[in-house]
Amino acid sequence: MSDNIELVGIKTNNLKNIDFKLAKGEITSLIGISGGGKSSLAYNTLYELCKNEFKSLESGYYESPCFILDSYKNIVPSVALKQKNSNINPRSSLYTYLNIPSLLTSLISNDNFDYNHTLLKINKPENQCSACNGRKLSYYIDDGLVIDEEKTVSENPFKPWVKSGSNRKHKLLVAYCEANGISTVTPFGKLPSSHKEKLLYDISKQNFPINFIHQGKRRSRKLIYVGILNELNQLLKSNKKSEYDLAIKFSKKQECEECFGSGIAIDKYKDFRVYGLEFVDFLTKDIGQILDLIKSKKTNNKPIVTLLEQLCHSDLSYLSFNRTIPSLSGGELQKVNFSKLCSSEITGILIVIDELSSQVHVSDHKMLFDRIRTIQESGNTVLLVEHNDYFISRSDNVITIGPSAGQTGGYIIENKNNEEYNISLNNVEKNMEFFEISGININNIKDLTLKLPINCMSTIVGKSGSGKSSLAKFISENCNNVSYVSQELIKGNIRSTVASLTGLNKKIASKFSQKYNLESSYFILNEPGPIVCKQCSGKGVIKISRSFDSDIEIGCPDCDGTLFSSEAESFDINGYSIRAIYTMTLTELSLLGIPSIDRICSDAISLGLGHLSLNRKTKSLSGGELKRIKLLINLPQRNTKNKILIVDEPASGLDNKTAGDVISFIRSYAEEYYSIVLIEHKKVAFLKSDYVIEIGPGSGVYGGKIVFEGTPSNYYKEKYLGYVDLI
Repeated sequence: MSDNIELVGIKTNNLKNIDFKLAKGEITSLIGISGGGKSSLAYNTLYELCKNEFKSLESGYYESPCFILDSYKNIVPSVALKQKNSNINPRSSLYTYLNIPSLLTSLISNDNFDYNHTLLKINKPENQCSACNGRKLSYYIDDGLVIDEEKTVSENPFKPWVKSGSNRKHKLLVAYCEANGISTVTPFGKLPSSHKEKLLYDISKQNFPINFIHQGKRRSRKLIYVGILNELNQLLKSNKKSEYDLAIKFSKKQECEECFGSGIAIDKYKDFRVYGLEFVDFLTKDIGQILDLIKSKKTNNKPIVTLLEQLCHSDLSYLSFNRTIPSLSGGELQKVNFSKLCSSEITGILIVIDELSSQVHVSDHKMLFDRIRTIQESGNTVLLVEHNDYFISRSDNVITIGPSAGQTGGYIIENKNNEEYNISLNNVEKNMEFFEISGININNIKDLTLKLPINCMSTIVGKSGSGKSSLAKFISENCNNVSYVSQELIKGNIRSTVASLTGLNKKIASKFSQKYNLESSYFILNEPGPIVCKQCSGKGVIKISRSFDSDIEIGCPDCDGTLFSSEAESFDINGYSIRAIYTMTLTELSLLGIPSIDRICSDAISLGLGHLSLNRKTKSLSGGELKRIKLLINLPQRNTKNKILIVDEPASGLDNKTAGDVISFIRSYAEEYYSIVLIEHKKVAFLKSDYVIEIGPGSGVYGGKIVFEGTPSNYYKEKYLGYVDLI
């Protein structure tokens, strides 16, 4: 291919009027510090521009762009493989997402496959399991989440009734106990079994007159008593979302027993087979097993074989077709899309890939990059947003964005040797005491005993699908006092900002409330009021409906995205109006000398988030920034001495220096927690840890075992260097 893709005068977000040239038909790595502007260039500008341009040719509509640039030329159709997973449809599965029904239709003409093709459409209501409505999961109320065994009736032992915001249920509970001779001063766990049964399941035949406070007002009612578990089980069957959601909070999920997690009506499919396999097994067995079966049949269905081979090459053989898309991590979904791309015959396009390396074990780096090279050699242009040295060093071109995060970044700078970001091995070995978690049985892990050091930070490593996240899930669900910070990114909504995510909006509102003797709600942006922009209601954007196409959003012309009205200038602290404060970065905010916000700002700076402004919208944040905000609001907790903290892939999407800062920040809490456990692929995590555990040796049925446990120094010498030698 000839010519470059050229963009001139890019000013999107923090980009400083830069010019960008991308060599067609080559692999280019875009590198730099997290928050420096890589996503603004690769996704918010280049990808969005290409997508917008070609959509306008097809539909006649041109989206109002969020990117800003002067001119461009030689652009091509583009696809983006991101780590964000925004799919929330519980019926969306790999079977439907990969369009497996269309790949199986060629079998319909075979004498061994003489069924109505509508049975391939598993999301048709008539084909779904009636017990779970095709959701593949069922929920049951968990007593442990509902009852505090240590509390008496007088203290209210039922957690849902404590959180209801009213003392009506508690008053009713006490009245019921008094009428039935049940002690109100004995801890619930020590009550007779017959009394417990009544409190949990009874429905009284009489009404009890009670007086209670609701929303600050005294009320009187005559009410029937319904036991807490009886009530929650009824709510779990409710079609009213608010009632169902309340019950879910006190439930645990399990595979639907009626359909074995397939989501289909078992009786309807009892004689339905694919490649000789019962359809329920076709949906629930591992993809690797399905591939072996199809190959053994020696059928001529190349498209499905090619797709399954690519999924297995992406280290996803442990997944099954019934796996829901919302349950996939961002990295897993990214690799699914990468596999679809590798199995296609598409050519002549631009492919933007967001740190594909971050979700995989070091031993798979060569395999992944070789496949990227194959995609490029098929006539495509590849732009990698990367932090991994292996991928960067093997790219045809490297472009660095920086030099810093936020407003001090956004420049194309000279490529620097990445050694300055290398993290040294933690050679300080503690005298560690250990505790054990035994009888671990979940997914591919069978009867495992895990040993973890006390008041230390451990890192669990291993291939994707080896059992790391399953292990974390088991600990979080079966051990007492566990805080689990998952991979799932904060979703937010159209109003969400850095201020609302971190809770700084309420602290700042409280400060203004004290000074001006007004309600705190007066200074909160999601409340209507004189200081909130009337045009956009504090959203910063205005939605424009289009009858024959999707709605579009434009920046609010009245407040210019600042969220506030001009009246907000009337209220200030230390000479700064509330509108001005919201435009400040967290670093600038830390200099105002407001004690109530100092800790949050200080922690944000330690996590490399000091460049974010309070009015920055959630949807504009990168995956790495969202993960760090999640840490910011989850890590500092009270009463942590007996708590286990699990953090799933905290360094994903971050450059080496920022990742090192984040891991150091987490480790600074090691003495405050009973134990801290990281699930990570990046070597910076185990280099800075006290203890390392590797789960493996492979994925799925080939994983689930401890293949190493010991110090970072020993792991580095005995295992890691061996993996590096392989690539």
